[in-house]
Amino acid sequence: MPAKKGNQYNLKFKTPAERQALCHAWCNHLAEGFSKESFPQCDPQTFRSYVEKFPKDFDTQKIEAAERSGQLVWEKIAMSLALGAKGNAAVLIATMKNRFGWRDKVDITSNGKTLHTIEQKTRQIAEGIAKHPHVQLPQSADVGAGAQPV
Repeated sequence: MPAKKGNQYNLKFKTPAERQALCHAWCNHLAEGFSKESFPQCDPQTFRSYVEKFPKDFDTQKIEAAERSGQLVWEKIAMSLALGAKGNAAVLIATMKNRFGWRDKVDITSNGKTLHTIEQKTRQIAEGIAKHPHVQLPQSADVGAGAQPV
């Protein structure tokens, strides 16, 4: 005989108490600095589906606080490395970029002048064009001293 539609037989965490314990364990895991992917009780997609199906059993403010606490763990490691502690800076940089969206700030100077990235120059040019729409641009621009048309 087939199971009734909408049953919860396939749920690993069937009761509110089990789901609240799951949320507590998830928060502790993240707050210690571990990734969502390394949580041993379930994968992140399963956890998200429980949060969506049973929102009363999952305190989203505590989950967000745990995520921030986990990032704080890694930022403290970064601070200690910056202050001279031993550690692997490359691993820390990769972790911060991959898990917390950190990126390199491009600020290059040469002979006391700040050089801009292509994105910065493109934005400046676009803003200048927007301010002066009546100015006609040449068909091919001279991109540097001695540049030859292609």
